[in-house]
Amino acid sequence: MAAALTAALAACASPGADTGAGGPSSTPSAPATAQPPASSASPDDGSRVKPGYALQIIVTKTGGFAGLEQKVVIAEDGSWTFTDSRAGKTETGKLATAKLQQLQTLAKSDGLTAPPGKTGENGNCADMFMFGITVGDTVTSTDDCGRAPNQAFEDILALVVEETAL
Repeated sequence: MAAALTAALAACASPGADTGAGGPSSTPSAPATAQPPASSASPDDGSRVKPGYALQIIVTKTGGFAGLEQKVVIAEDGSWTFTDSRAGKTETGKLATAKLQQLQTLAKSDGLTAPPGKTGENGNCADMFMFGITVGDTVTSTDDCGRAPNQAFEDILALVVEETAL
C-alpha cells in the first residue's frame, strides 16, 4: 500500500520540478509522526488512556436552576483543581495516596464503559444536574434524575465529591 501511495504521489509531481537544495522535490517524503511523551503507561494495562500520556480524570457538574458549571481536574499525581466558573471560584488540593490508587483503578476499569442502566423512570425531570467523567478519550455522563449509568461511574463520582471541593 505504501508503494502504491508513493507511486501516486510521484505521478502528481510536475515533470520539470526543481530538485536542487531547498527546492521542491519529485520524491515525496514520509510525514513526520508525533511521538507521545515518555510515561509509565503501557498499551496493555487495560486503560483507555493512550500510552505515553498521563492519566488525567475530569469530573464535571453542570445545570440546575442556577446554571451551575463546576469542574474538577485530577492529575496523575493526585493533585486536583476545582473550578466553579459561575461563582469565579478555584480551589486546589491533593488526594491521599490510597484514594488516588482507588480512583485510578476505577478510572481504568472496564466498568466505566459498561452499558448504562436506566437513568430515570421517564427521563423527564426539571432543573437537574448533569455529571460527566472524562478519562483519556472516554466520556461518560448522566443526570441526577435517576441512577448513575454504572457502578464505576457512581463510585468515581462519590469519591471525587468526598475528597475534593466538587
